[in-house]
Amino acid sequence: ALPISAFLLNALVDDDAELCRRLAVDAERVARERRGATFWVPRDATPQCVLESFALRVGLWHEAGLGLRAVRGVEWWVQRRVSESILMHYDKDERAWEAVRVMRRPTVATATYVSSGFRAPLVVFGPAFAALAVPTDGKHVAFDGALLHGVPAELAPHFAATASSAPRLSVLVNLWHDHRPVAVDRLDLRDLSADECPALRPSPLPCRRVPAIDRGFAIADAGDATKRLPLATRRQPELNRRLRAAATDGLLLFDYAPGDPSAEA
Repeated sequence: ALPISAFLLNALVDDDAELCRRLAVDAERVARERRGATFWVPRDATPQCVLESFALRVGLWHEAGLGLRAVRGVEWWVQRRVSESILMHYDKDERAWEAVRVMRRPTVATATYVSSGFRAPLVVFGPAFAALAVPTDGKHVAFDGALLHGVPAELAPHFAATASSAPRLSVLVNLWHDHRPVAVDRLDLRDLSADECPALRPSPLPCRRVPAIDRGFAIADAGDATKRLPLATRRQPELNRRLRAAATDGLLLFDYAPGDPSAEA
């Protein structure tokens, strides 16, 4: 059962983490030369590069682990961030939404951190929870593709002892079943690593659940809606050390009390 879970992909953090190096080199190039683009890999495709191979492995691993029927394919892209926020949003077929206002969402959304210099946490809102995951090398977060999420840059100082100018490099992979996003095609760059991605060897990371009602609230802008995030960045500048550690080591999940208005859009 998903709504959200976190894993360490041991293949990315072994002492000889050659996979991580190859992913980082190619991801940096994709981020530079195809900034903002997303790409498609059909389920039965032969990967053309290590990034495609990695994306397909992620998709097939979640398909098996969650007992899903066969995915149609995976959509993937790269993000390189140094300081800027990613606004709260829903993953969707962007072209279908822009053209005819049809909302198509992936079955599962994932983020894998290849490098984690910029420590602003991924924030995911569920029907009755808010989850935080701080980027660390090799961390992989997966959640229901219909959930609201983003990366508020203003939370970064709470999860880093010192400011960092190093980028956060992540590979995002979404699983699609009954739909292929419009105008999303295979990556068209040459001279990328053609190696096959080895087994990911994931290990589950801990999830600490705490009642949100005990923690105070700050307002997080969520576009045309408002969600209440139970971390006050100004009125309560010091986060509890154990909560900070929970979000860094795995997932920190705030459970809203039944009927709490903070769980409502």
